[in-house]
Amino acid sequence: FSLVAKGNFIASISTVVIISSLIYWMRIYAVLIAPIIVSIVLGIYYRKKGPINYHFQLDWSEIKKMAKVGIVLALGTLAFWGYRMVDRTIIAAKLPLRELGFYAYAMSFIILGWNLFADFGRVLQPVIWERSGKAKNTTDAFSDTKRIAIYLSLVTAVAISLSQVCFYLLVNLVTTKYLRSEE
Repeated sequence: FSLVAKGNFIASISTVVIISSLIYWMRIYAVLIAPIIVSIVLGIYYRKKGPINYHFQLDWSEIKKMAKVGIVLALGTLAFWGYRMVDRTIIAAKLPLRELGFYAYAMSFIILGWNLFADFGRVLQPVIWERSGKAKNTTDAFSDTKRIAIYLSLVTAVAISLSQVCFYLLVNLVTTKYLRSEE
């Protein structure tokens, strides 16, 4: 095994062992503490075994370049997770539970389609980050992202229309027992 494969093996085994050993004492917090402990163990492992000649040093010009790109990406991530966490809470608080059930049912299909675009983004992410890091200014850094966003917006608009038609057909033709929840 390579050094990284051994590290991944150590991480996967030690996570289970740590959670299993701490769950009785720390309850649900064991799930939160285990990754921290595993990260420390892996840091020590890589420091001892790996050819990592790490030393702390700040390069302010690089920090400024990374911050310009990183702030935009971080704000997008915050907006995404805010949307993902708020929707069902608001529906449960303001609407009847049957509406929440209908929404959760519809969202399961939407998330399948959403994952298609998310996987597309995960593939492009390293390429975009590399080009953004080498760009001379912020406009150049996000020129590819702007073009990709336009194409994805067009594809998403078409996909939303098709998904609504398909969802209607699915509910009315395939899952007929679910129709009672709409009443």
